[in-house]
Amino acid sequence: MGNVTITVSDPSEDYGIKLTDDHISLGHIRLNVSVGYRGIWLDYVSNCRIFNVTVNINSTEGDTRDGIYLDNSQDNIIENTSVNSQGFQFMGIYNYYSDGTIIRNNTVYVNGDSADGIMVFSSYASVIGNTINISGISSSEGYGVYLYLPYNSTIENNIIMINLSESNSWNAYFIGGSDCIFRDNILSGVNVSIDRLDEDIIKIRGVPRDQWPSNPEEHVNISIFLDISMESNNWLILNITYNESELPPELINELTLKIWRYSEDWEEDGWNGTRFLDIVNNTVGVNITTSGIFAPLGETEDVTPPVLTILNPSENNSIFNTSWVNISIRSNEDLNNAVLWWNGTNYTMSGGGKNWYYNMTGLDDGNYTYRVYGVDTAGNQNSTLLYTLMTDTIKPIYSNISQDKNNVLPGECVNVSVLWRDENLAYAWLMTNQSFDGVSYWHRVETIKLLDKQNWSNFTITPSVDDIGHIIGWKVYANDTAGNTNITPISNINVRQPLYIIDWKPIAENISDNVGDSREFNITLNQRANITWYINGSIVKTDDNVNFSSYLNSSAPEGYWNVTAYA
Repeated sequence: MGNVTITVSDPSEDYGIKLTDDHISLGHIRLNVSVGYRGIWLDYVSNCRIFNVTVNINSTEGDTRDGIYLDNSQDNIIENTSVNSQGFQFMGIYNYYSDGTIIRNNTVYVNGDSADGIMVFSSYASVIGNTINISGISSSEGYGVYLYLPYNSTIENNIIMINLSESNSWNAYFIGGSDCIFRDNILSGVNVSIDRLDEDIIKIRGVPRDQWPSNPEEHVNISIFLDISMESNNWLILNITYNESELPPELINELTLKIWRYSEDWEEDGWNGTRFLDIVNNTVGVNITTSGIFAPLGETEDVTPPVLTILNPSENNSIFNTSWVNISIRSNEDLNNAVLWWNGTNYTMSGGGKNWYYNMTGLDDGNYTYRVYGVDTAGNQNSTLLYTLMTDTIKPIYSNISQDKNNVLPGECVNVSVLWRDENLAYAWLMTNQSFDGVSYWHRVETIKLLDKQNWSNFTITPSVDDIGHIIGWKVYANDTAGNTNITPISNINVRQPLYIIDWKPIAENISDNVGDSREFNITLNQRANITWYINGSIVKTDDNVNFSSYLNSSAPEGYWNVTAYA
């Protein structure tokens, strides 16, 4: 039987063919539509069958353009039909609130931005054995199969193709739904089955070859990559069926196949639930709980030496002030064993997996060289670089403690010095208990760096008025690069109060007496001192350690006399 060709080009028409009665079979026709909204429209009908029909639509009219549109219809069949739609927002087959629809063995091609192949909207349907191809997707997303709140639907054995270079093109899109089956659908060449499509929002697409991530070390991909996007708190069970004959020769064992996740870097675990592997039916699966690029990877023969990193000491040429040191390493892969080579002697390290350690004890002061050898589970060996460390348990030695003054007034500088010796001198710092706001406490005044193996630490201490009447204690600390610290004994500086006259008599500067009269002179100081009296430059009396002194003159002959007291 030949096909009948129907062409619809009248601008007044909204569709090509519209079915409004039940139990109608429509087949063996070719429908060309260049106007209107839809090619074939099933409007509130049941038990109709569309078969062996070719629908070509190239229309620029209307907000929605559907090759075949089922509106609130029941138990209809669309089979062995070809839909070819060209234009913006086209849908190949749109099943809208239409339960019991069977869509099988059809070929659907839709080209245009925001294109969808087959859409099941809030209904249950069987979409089986179709070949779907969408392209021309640019700014708005398009979907090969679009399921919106479906229920009890079966999507099985379909071939769903997209242009992988179009980043907004997705093989399948699920929004919500319940009790649906998505089984053995070929998404851009990948056989995919998904369990649990319940109340989730999920998008799936293939990955262009030029965007395949490089394999992680000692693993190989099997040329299967899927980009899966899902809302937070969603999850699905993904099963991928592979062709055993196409497994890469580098794969050492099919039993090592496992789906990994890629997001900036490969992740083997931490994003997933239960895993599945059936090498009889060639299926690998996993419970996915987050978005990313997913690919089955298997192990390759390991010929790569492990990479060993010394964790402690963290730096070469480290210095310790203990008679023991912990040597620890981390490997980029599991090791069978690790050996510490220490000054020509081997020591078996403790630990396991990627982390190993050894405690060296009973060390004398001196220099040591060491490195670590590791052997991975495949027998590959590697070693760290040769490292050096020093143990130094001796404190810096002090001598020649000196200060240039012992008793000073406020504002008078005191220079203090200490000579230090050590193989690894680092710093010295001065501590004093000078007063601030009347409170005396120990604090750091200044820190200096010590050079060479012998060095002076020179500091200056300047008392303030808060220190009057106090004794300033000072001490100097010094350490070495190993952390050994020593401290000098406390030395003292006495801070005196400034000396001044409280009272003196007579108060007048120029006085006169008769020959033979007696005249007493006296002064009172604020503190004890040695007081010496002078007449015309000659000493006439001395009082030691007093704060009051007087001088009585009764024998001065006639003349002018200068009386002076010095303290």
